[in-house]
Amino acid sequence: MRPFAPFVDGYWDVENQLAEHIKRRAIAAAAVEAEAKAQVESITDFEKRRSRIKEVFYTALGGLPTTDAPLNAEIVGVIQRSDYSIEKVIFESLPQFLVTGNIYLPATTSPAPAILFLCGHAREAKAYPVYQKVCQALVKAGFVVLAVDPLGQGERMGYVNPQTRKLDVEWGVYEHSHAGLQCTLAGFNIARYFIHDAIRSLDYLCSRPEVDSHRIGVTGNSGGGTQTSYLMMADERIKAAIPCTYITAREHYLLTGQAHDAEQNLYGAFLHGLNYDDLLTALAPKPVQLGAVASDFFTIEGTLQSAKRARKVYQLYDKPENFRLIVASGTHEYADLLREETVAWFRHHLQGVPGDELDDVIAAQPWERPGTPDAKMSAAKHCFDTLPEQELWCTPSGQISLYRPTSLTVFDLNRAEWKPKAKATIPLENSIQNLQREVYGKRASASIWTRCIESGRDRDLAWKKIFFFSEPDIVVTGIWISADPNAAPWVVLLEEGTNSVQKRPEFVKQLARDKGQIFLFDVRGIGAVEQRPINRYRLNATYGTEFTLNYNAIMLEDSLLWMRAFDVTRALSYVHDATSQAPSLFGEGWLGLVGLVAAAVWEKDAELSSLEFERLLYNTASIIDERFHMRDHRIEAFKLAMLVDIPSLLERFQDRAAVNSWVDGRGRLLKSPPASIDSK
Repeated sequence: MRPFAPFVDGYWDVENQLAEHIKRRAIAAAAVEAEAKAQVESITDFEKRRSRIKEVFYTALGGLPTTDAPLNAEIVGVIQRSDYSIEKVIFESLPQFLVTGNIYLPATTSPAPAILFLCGHAREAKAYPVYQKVCQALVKAGFVVLAVDPLGQGERMGYVNPQTRKLDVEWGVYEHSHAGLQCTLAGFNIARYFIHDAIRSLDYLCSRPEVDSHRIGVTGNSGGGTQTSYLMMADERIKAAIPCTYITAREHYLLTGQAHDAEQNLYGAFLHGLNYDDLLTALAPKPVQLGAVASDFFTIEGTLQSAKRARKVYQLYDKPENFRLIVASGTHEYADLLREETVAWFRHHLQGVPGDELDDVIAAQPWERPGTPDAKMSAAKHCFDTLPEQELWCTPSGQISLYRPTSLTVFDLNRAEWKPKAKATIPLENSIQNLQREVYGKRASASIWTRCIESGRDRDLAWKKIFFFSEPDIVVTGIWISADPNAAPWVVLLEEGTNSVQKRPEFVKQLARDKGQIFLFDVRGIGAVEQRPINRYRLNATYGTEFTLNYNAIMLEDSLLWMRAFDVTRALSYVHDATSQAPSLFGEGWLGLVGLVAAAVWEKDAELSSLEFERLLYNTASIIDERFHMRDHRIEAFKLAMLVDIPSLLERFQDRAAVNSWVDGRGRLLKSPPASIDSK
């Protein structure tokens, strides 16, 4: 027998259908959003929409942490410069959840305006030389500046091995995605912890006698631009803000095929029209300057769209002068021009310095003025003296987890937040109804019209290849393999899909002989309908194609898991109708979870003859409980641990379900099932 040749043996172009399916849905949602924003014609209209968008935002976060606990701030060192000083500070954002930062103090005794500087994805975080320059420029201009290390960077890496002092999980965005997956399963977004840290950083600034708490600004670029934008949604104490090198538009970024970081993918953002310009206008009509670079991977076309929409809002308030766009030449960085214009904007709005020249600045493209620096670079007045990273450390080793071994990480916080939810019992029938909404609620079923495109025999086995449409724009494929055409049929889900007839031919043949006849099935994106890579990462890697498409689906309040479970229900219906017999289901690995969900929601689930699984995850919540979990983004879905209780679903099928082997939350094969689960 032969696997499918490319393009379903030449019958259909499927290599990009999954990405196109998600893109069509996202673009359609963006069109609805654009129409809604076009109808905003008054301040009342805008504020009504802004209120709704903030609700969407907080729902996507799973709410914010709250605490009445003191900051317990401690100054652990001071660096004295000629015209300012730098204090090294450690405080508790939540009890035992420690934040490391540097506070820059100008040589003045009067309460001064303050700036919270939020770091982007640089390993050194607050000590990154480019960020030091921004902080130095601001403190020399008379601002108190607090720069804090974000999660997974600087001195706050969450997976430092205490024995080797090396990282068990790579710093920065990889740590964010590792912990972020656990947050998603629990119904949170890891951004909630970034935002809470930033809110508590403002609390700390306001507690300092050197700070005028009525004049506070915030800025940051890249991941710091994300944090800045989110804080604009969450804290009204901010009087002026400058998010840099982050703001684009979701529909434009979608076209690049690039992945966002875990904290940047907000549940339902596409579906409910929560776009970047909504972050920009969260503080309107307070002063906001948008910083961008012309050749950023955060697409400039999206930046210009968001700026245009923001201007409309500021015009409604009759405050067009309170919004400004700066575009510097270059690639992704807090560019020199952005730094200089940041100082000018904050001086104007927080110090009252006249700003007659504060017009929009769009730097010339490099090919227009080769070898010439950005516009206004002659305005640079400061000489910078950046310090080595170690001199700015708040801890002897440069890691808070080594300095304070009892300090908590996002893993600890998330698991603690999950515990009360884990104890909440939901009646099984209610759980099934919730799952049915996830699997069926966003699908458009196509009529199952099968095409048989090739058939043959392999000794004692007959085989034929077919395909049909699961949804109007989604082709799925399968191979019938039969030792006994009268045997009860099995729908088989193998991790390589139909490609397994080439990769594991003897296993597939023996499975067909053991079961009598099998329908070896490809869900969307797998096997013969595998999605082509849409970016430079490996298909299933963090930030790869599956990661990117799944997070895009999550922003549509969907997931690849729900889509693929729907495909399996279609395969069950096809096999049931084609053979007039009750089908059985065999699933292995992560596709076993997909198959179990499909079996639970299939409208004819009572007619399922039997279920059999190899290497089935014993509980979705087990991933939340493992510091070093399997990190399989193919099964990532918002609130999955609340929606899918594997033991309960297996119990639904009672003696019809058999589990031959299990895996735990790390993906390790279990020699025997957990005590709470009996293998049939």
